Amino acid sequence: MEGSTSNHSLTIGNETCIMNTRSGNLVDLLNPNPLMFNIQDIAAGLSNQGYFCGQSPCFFSIAQHSLLALHGYYKLFPIPSKDPVALAVLMHDAAEAYVGDLIKPIKNRLPEFSIIENRILQAIGDRFGIDNTLWDSVLVKTADRWAQEKEYECFYHGDHRHIKMFLGPSEAYSMFLSTFSDLYDA
Repeated sequence: MEGSTSNHSLTIGNETCIMNTRSGNLVDLLNPNPLMFNIQDIAAGLSNQGYFCGQSPCFFSIAQHSLLALHGYYKLFPIPSKDPVALAVLMHDAAEAYVGDLIKPIKNRLPEFSIIENRILQAIGDRFGIDNTLWDSVLVKTADRWAQEKEYECFYHGDHRHIKMFLGPSEAYSMFLSTFSDLYDA
């Protein structure tokens, strides 16, 4: 996130933008507060949404993409598993649990959307003790790009070296929560 997060409310006309989550939490998408977020809702949102706006040859969740990015991070940067960057890699798309996976060409044309998404990600970082400067770090971006390259190779060139199986939503949910639990020190 370039620049700092403002404590001022974001208003778009007189609209409110509050959503109910799977757990029953109310999340104000325009003015997120760290206490609005829990890992179960994030895992549910990411595991039930298809990556690439659902345009992959088979269902591939945002949660599975995040797990693959973490795998890539460990491959590219072999370091201890409790490294704080590892949690940031796993959670790098956590805001998409609330606003969806909007493809980059569209996202780049909607600056207000990016502001909303960044505020949500900042609040999630604050909630889980993730240094918010890590979201745009070379390490997180490199792991994300590595995963995207492996996904492309798998989906469009049949190279399954890095994606051996496709997880359904319930498997992705469980694996994401388990991995989060391994990385997160409450």
